[in-house]
Amino acid sequence: MSKIKRQQATGANCSAMEQRPFQKRVSPKNQRSRNNKMKIFLILVAVIGFGISANAQSNVPIIGYDKVAWGTSIEEVQQFYPNIKEGNLSLHSYALVPAEVSCGCVRVFYEKVGSNGMNDRTFYFIQDKLYRVHITYEQKVKDALVGKLISVFGKFDKEEIINNGEYRERKYHENLMIMVATNTGFFSDEILVIYANPNALDIIREIEKLENDKIKENLKL
Repeated sequence: MSKIKRQQATGANCSAMEQRPFQKRVSPKNQRSRNNKMKIFLILVAVIGFGISANAQSNVPIIGYDKVAWGTSIEEVQQFYPNIKEGNLSLHSYALVPAEVSCGCVRVFYEKVGSNGMNDRTFYFIQDKLYRVHITYEQKVKDALVGKLISVFGKFDKEEIINNGEYRERKYHENLMIMVATNTGFFSDEILVIYANPNALDIIREIEKLENDKIKENLKL
């Protein structure tokens, strides 16, 4: 091959190498981490994020609480409730299952209200997405409160006596459960109302499992 042809061939090869995108090799450990993050993201979209698009129509209760649907970010919730401040989950863990407290993926924001019979309001977030709200009320507003909930969400599916108190439950939607507890052991002098996405526990358990798997993987190294 002549000198000119060799130079042309070398130049062509260099050009091709320059155009070929650099591809960084991903270790199996990092790939598993990416896959786990994507898995959690997809679950969040499928379960929690549902409420955002499901309530575009008017005159239909939000699949969430009051003005905010499940899956709303902390920043967006704060736009509607500017007085909420982040709190300690251990101080607001009543009515939660152990996985919600231990997974390390739940944050809680709280505010004192003190008007219209409402005492306080607590918002719970998974991966910074809303999935649960607790509200406490004064006992004196019980009848009006229960009547209001029935007018909005329909008749309760379950009504029973627990520990000399009253418990009511309404599954309005597959992603929205409303629970009302009066003198059932949580609070002796208040009414506790819980709005929750029952499917959120699947996310929490999945996150906890992935975290435990990661700890086990690190122990092997």
